[in-house]
Amino acid sequence: MKKYISIVLLSILLLPGVVSAKELIIDNYNSGTNKNEYYEESVPTNDGGYITVGYSATSDVSEEQETRYSQQIIGLITKYDKNDQIVWEKTYDGSKAEYLNGIDIYEDGSFIVAGASSSIDISGITNKGYFDAIILKYDANGNLLWQKNYGGSNNDWYQSVEITKDGGFITAGYTKSTDIEGISASKLKDALLVKYTKDGTIEFQQTLKGNHNDSFNKVIQIDSEDYIVVGYSASINVCPTTILDVYGNGIIAKYNKNGELQWLNAHYETKQTGSALSSMQGTSPKISLSENKQYGYQDIIVDNEGNYIVVGAIPYSLIVSRSLSSERYAGIAKYSHEGDMISEQIYMDCSERMTGIIEVDDGYLVVGHSSDYHSPQTRSLSYEPQNSYITKIKDDFTTEWIKVYSGSRSDMFYDINKTIYDKYVVVGASSSPDLEGITNNGYSDAIVVTLNYKYDIVPTESTNGTYTINKVDNKGKIDIHPESGYELKDIIITDTAGNKISYYEENGAYYFIQRDDVTIDVQYRKIENPKTGDLLSYIKLGSLLIILGYTLKIIKNNKLNKNNWEKLNCFFLICINSL
Repeated sequence: MKKYISIVLLSILLLPGVVSAKELIIDNYNSGTNKNEYYEESVPTNDGGYITVGYSATSDVSEEQETRYSQQIIGLITKYDKNDQIVWEKTYDGSKAEYLNGIDIYEDGSFIVAGASSSIDISGITNKGYFDAIILKYDANGNLLWQKNYGGSNNDWYQSVEITKDGGFITAGYTKSTDIEGISASKLKDALLVKYTKDGTIEFQQTLKGNHNDSFNKVIQIDSEDYIVVGYSASINVCPTTILDVYGNGIIAKYNKNGELQWLNAHYETKQTGSALSSMQGTSPKISLSENKQYGYQDIIVDNEGNYIVVGAIPYSLIVSRSLSSERYAGIAKYSHEGDMISEQIYMDCSERMTGIIEVDDGYLVVGHSSDYHSPQTRSLSYEPQNSYITKIKDDFTTEWIKVYSGSRSDMFYDINKTIYDKYVVVGASSSPDLEGITNNGYSDAIVVTLNYKYDIVPTESTNGTYTINKVDNKGKIDIHPESGYELKDIIITDTAGNKISYYEENGAYYFIQRDDVTIDVQYRKIENPKTGDLLSYIKLGSLLIILGYTLKIIKNNKLNKNNWEKLNCFFLICINSL
């Protein structure tokens, strides 16, 4: 017998067989193991866990410092299980600096990592100059399979990587090099898009050439196998009304599967297509931390209607003053699949930036960080610390709720993802020694925050047995209780659209995480009497042996006449029917 279980965001009256999700709560709060760690991005794994990428400094750095290139930076890759416990941790490092910014995963559990490296002593690759963009391929256990670097004599950087439908992958970032074979560059920072085959061979490379700094922060592939990229541009020929400064404007662009630019649009600009793009598209020394993935559009998803939802940081100069300013405001915008802006919302009370987005029912969960949400401790500091937040934004871009996670120093969220068991994973960094739930191990720690919906449980029943649902670590736990002579046949958990919900078995119980309306159907079957089953098997085997022996006797005595053939045929029919 099926029981209906409703899991919703807002509190509702509990009815028989109903589960009510009251609020999104922290399920676990983990900090890194080394000092000065940062997690940039995560990806779910097929065992219910997830992998994070980021980097770690080898020595303490003051929060006011804008650059970390004077010290060694180590790339970090960390695997967590479904219970948020570290399974393994890998490093990628040389004598200088390695940053790991993006990750995507194949169905077999192997994964691709993208970032940048300035070391000249990493075995297997030769540094081309300053920072090289890097691609790393790992197996499911975190063993490095191969590595590739890309670039010229100046800085080259990958911010994002996406596995493509053909089994290859595509990267997005920027280049400052003018001597990379096959592309033309502007001697400034040019947005960069590079497509690879599965084995790491370059298929195409493309730059967006403006007359100032431009960068891509994120790339995704859509169903048509084309690519949508977002980032920022401070170039007049890309964003004609942009104030010429390093902060730039949010941009979104579409490339076809061959790497040809189809259209480009920017916040507060007119979409450009056709010949207007020709001056920007190519054939194809040191930077401060503030230039790295901090401005413009920073993340993108495709909603269920095929529109593009982008989030990021919009300069104050583009909104109010039209003058140079370091002020930024968080913003979200919707673009049609043709690249036309449909709607947008700038959150003037939520300054700084939105860094990650994921779609949920009737809206989006967005993470970021801001200097506006000050605690009493932070107002006395000589600099503006950051406070991390997660917010629920409705389809019309109004704010349903916002939760701020802050201590006495800076805490930042960079990315949000979801495991196969529908647990939300937020990664970032924290330097607060008093943030509840974690112990600070260094000046800045990489942090993982996992969130679930809190709900109440009531028992339900099923034919030929019962099952009980309990709340364990904010997951649904199903304990089965079959009647005597019955055993579990199947558990079917579906949402309102009929899609099956994943669950897993552990120590005889079954666990699921789901906040939407779900239907649970526990099915039992009768246990066949093992003694009866064995007896029938022996009878069938004996019948076959009798027929085989009789057949051999007839063949040996050469008596395969019509009468004996009919007897054999009868025996065969009896045996087949018994099977």
